[in-house]
Amino acid sequence: MGSGLLSLQGTSLAFLGAILTAGIVAKARGDSPEQILALIFGLCLAGCLVEIVLSLFIHKLERIITPTVTGIVIAVIGLSLVKVGVTDMAGGVGAENVGALRNLALALVVTAIILATSFARNAMVRLSAMRIGLLTGLAMTVAMGMVDFSRIGGQPLVAVPEPFKFGLAFDWALFVPIAFIYQITAIETTGDLTANAVIAGQPVKGPVYLQRIRGGVLGGGIAA
Repeated sequence: MGSGLLSLQGTSLAFLGAILTAGIVAKARGDSPEQILALIFGLCLAGCLVEIVLSLFIHKLERIITPTVTGIVIAVIGLSLVKVGVTDMAGGVGAENVGALRNLALALVVTAIILATSFARNAMVRLSAMRIGLLTGLAMTVAMGMVDFSRIGGQPLVAVPEPFKFGLAFDWALFVPIAFIYQITAIETTGDLTANAVIAGQPVKGPVYLQRIRGGVLGGGIAA
């Protein structure tokens, strides 16, 4: 299991739209927040099996899953998330001050810092671009009084997760688009791992590469 590369294996923002849609549909039919969470967890638990099974024979699809295909898939996923990104930059869904100047200014400053550090000469600075941007944004929000520290200290220092706390639920109609996203995510993972292999100087064809892709997609399915 795993690609053998220094590459994060887990969930993807590609699921965001399908999961939000499932939550909206469940809320519209009167499900409680706990029932909605149970549904989302159940759909994802069933969906990850799709990617796990796909990993067993994805190496046989090398003529279909080409660098061109994976590149297009990754680009389309990014474009589909533009709306989510712009909404968050404006303040987030449900915020009272959506589009407020300070929200937009904060987002633009953080984005500018990430872009600037991404092209820095120092390799460590380039690799830390996202972290530098996020920490800068946090410092700015604290200075602007946008961070609520009142709940800090009210929770235990260490807490053990409770498996299936909200239970599990399932809906075939809502499962179909999520299952499709898990297939798309396998292609996205293939593209990511191919790019990482190029950067690491590893082969991008042949048995070693195909085994790396199989293990990476399997790891992604288990982690998701």
